[in-house]
Amino acid sequence: MGDAPEKVRDKNRRGGKTRRLLFALIAVLTVLFAVEVILRVAGLDEIHGLSGLDMRRDLGDFVRFLEWDINVEKSSGGSLFIEDSEFLWRFRPGFEGWARDFFLMTVTDQAPRWHFRINKRGFRGPDFEEVAAPGTYRVLCLGDSCIFGFGADEEDTFPVRLGSQLEAICPSCRFEVINMGVSGYSSRQGLELAKRWIPRLAPKVVVVAYGTNDWWRREITDDEAMARARTLTAGLNRFLRKFATVKFIADLAPKKTERERGDILLSHRVAQLQYEKNVETIAEIALKQGAKVMLMDVNFYVPYGTEALRKISERKQDYLYLDAVEILARSLRDVDRFRNEYPVNAEVAEKIYDRVIRSRPIFYLMVDPVHPNGLGNNLLAEKCAAMLIGAGLDRQMVDLMNAAIESLPAARAKETHLFSETALEERLKEVTQDRP
Repeated sequence: MGDAPEKVRDKNRRGGKTRRLLFALIAVLTVLFAVEVILRVAGLDEIHGLSGLDMRRDLGDFVRFLEWDINVEKSSGGSLFIEDSEFLWRFRPGFEGWARDFFLMTVTDQAPRWHFRINKRGFRGPDFEEVAAPGTYRVLCLGDSCIFGFGADEEDTFPVRLGSQLEAICPSCRFEVINMGVSGYSSRQGLELAKRWIPRLAPKVVVVAYGTNDWWRREITDDEAMARARTLTAGLNRFLRKFATVKFIADLAPKKTERERGDILLSHRVAQLQYEKNVETIAEIALKQGAKVMLMDVNFYVPYGTEALRKISERKQDYLYLDAVEILARSLRDVDRFRNEYPVNAEVAEKIYDRVIRSRPIFYLMVDPVHPNGLGNNLLAEKCAAMLIGAGLDRQMVDLMNAAIESLPAARAKETHLFSETALEERLKEVTQDRP
């Protein structure tokens, strides 16, 4: 009996210790919650941005460069790039911003501002549904910042200009050109996009335009970076960085200097043989879905993928090949005529590039040494549309139109006039003729 009070006291002591620990835990969680709220209110809620990436392992420094290059001056909030376990990074859905080209700002204070908007699926341009509307001819553009339209307003991007050129050739046809260009993407990331989106969207044409970003040297390849991004450790890291408190503490930690990091930039992001394999695989996915393939060489800065694209197009006669560099260079044989026809473009280019443009007149058609401007995009779109029509898209478009007409009520169908095959053939002759 004498032991009973002692047991009760022990039980009470244990209970008291448990309650104190519980209260302490609640207090700590309350403080952390309050700190989290305060930091978010203070604007440190950019929890899905890329600043927390392991700068050596996950190409975070490369994306930092992209953020500097795009140089967003004003936005709807948040950062343009967000981390992604499948693609390493992607655009923030719903983002809208105004930017100036970082390269041009180092040359002149007259760098033009350009506007862009990211749709709900994380790509530039209007929203789109997975299933195309009946009678719609869908074109999917996969690529890097050249396809995205770096430095150009929406209406001046290559996909928008391509849609306009196709409509000019076939006014009675309905086209939808989807822009899946993402700044900084390599062919390896493009391959993941192709796997996910080509089967879902079932496009009639797939334009593939990668190269320059594959050439960049990093400590690890994109394959290695993407493998690491899918590990359990990387997943835990992403989860923890969802909290502003964790981000705040990480920002307080001392940063390693370049010397301490000891980066060994010996590897291209994508080796040339792997680049060739990636592009071929993307093309095969498109062919499997019944789409035509357009390989577009946009290697303006360095011809890293040029040879591979030519080899692929030679091996596969069904693939169309468009050399963007050659087309723009040939378009400026008569600079004086260009100045007369496009005085505003010429004036801006000459102010920005000064003496350099004399030896490289292609800069009249470029935002910077890497990206075509609106006029350059239009010239490329014009050639691309003519090549697509010349490759037999006219037959497919007529079939689509017939299918759409047949689905209409009989009375309405009688009042509808098709863009006839004969008329289409005449238009085709006009647009495919070689220009002097």
